[in-house]
Formats: sequence, C-alpha cells, structure tokens
Amino acid sequence: MRKNKIRKSTWIPLAFTLYSIVIYAYLLPRSTAGTGTIIFAIVLNALIILALWWLYRKKEKMALERERELMDRTRKGGDKTPITN
Repeated sequence: MRKNKIRKSTWIPLAFTLYSIVIYAYLLPRSTAGTGTIIFAIVLNALIILALWWLYRKKEKMALERERELMDRTRKGGDKTPITN
C-alpha cells in the first residue's frame, strides 16, 4: 500500500508562511518602520508565497505529465527513435 506523501507545492509555501508569521510576530512590535512599509513587506511576502505555490504546482504537473508519457511509451512497445551519438 502506497502512503500519500505531502506535495512540495503544499509544504514549502506552508513552511515559509509559518516562518514569516513567527518572524513578523517577533520583529513587528520592535520595529520603528512606518505602517506603509510594514504593509508593503507583508504583501510582498504573500506574493512570494503565492508564486512559490504556483511554480511548484506547475512543476509537479509537468513531472506527472512526463511520467504518464513515459508509461504510455513503454506500454506501446518502447521508443522507436534511433540513438545517435
């Protein structure tokens, strides 16, 4: 029986989000930065997390597609392309 593992597109952004929350909770009360700067930093951080999630999700879908294509090739009798050096 195969155990489902947590996908990278889930745990990396989640870990980065938790890290960011801890850092902001520790540093924001001690910060002398203005409100606009703090909001900008939080929004930028959220955009980075969203980009990480999207890119890892896209990478996982591409890897799954490659794996399916490889399985289809092997079922159809192998790759018939000649090997050239």
